[in-house]
Amino acid sequence: MMYCIIKLEVISMRKSLKLLISTAVLTIFIFMSTKAHALVTPVSFYYYNNSLAEFTITDHDPFTQNVGEVIDFSDLTNKTIVEWDNDGYDTITFTVYFTAKKIDNGYQKLYLYSTRSNDTDDKINDMELDLNSFSYEYYVKPIAMYIGDKTSNINHDSTDPDYIEDMDRIYIRYGAHGSGDDDWMIKNISVKVTIS
Repeated sequence: MMYCIIKLEVISMRKSLKLLISTAVLTIFIFMSTKAHALVTPVSFYYYNNSLAEFTITDHDPFTQNVGEVIDFSDLTNKTIVEWDNDGYDTITFTVYFTAKKIDNGYQKLYLYSTRSNDTDDKINDMELDLNSFSYEYYVKPIAMYIGDKTSNINHDSTDPDYIEDMDRIYIRYGAHGSGDDDWMIKNISVKVTIS
């Protein structure tokens, strides 16, 4: 009789152990599949254009304008994009703060490039700024993108084009377009880089 009780207890312990192991494996799988995104704390870094000058933006090539920002990730954050990605972060937001005004009617643009080249293949994002006034006003314009390899990042649609994979620098440029003259002016530029 003692043998039966011991045997039943051993069988019960084996079932409990299998359930415990299955639960642990499922937990590890969920943790790995989400890239630990729930565990990361968003961090922000600040870049300032220290010039006190006003800059006139025309409809020429964005890289021929007399103003532009270079965000060097290693210098600004002490990590590369790949290192942030490996640490479980999957989104980066560039928030550009500036004061601007229209000179002419037209459209104002902000561009993000991966290199100094003005090749459209190197452009990773752009945004219409929609300035409201011919007098200076303050603007806050965020652009959010995913970081990491878009083919393996399961948190987002793999066809989404707004990804930054392994570049060391982001080049922020300004432009204009429209019929006729479409100049505008910008000053007091700063950028907050938030990684989450």
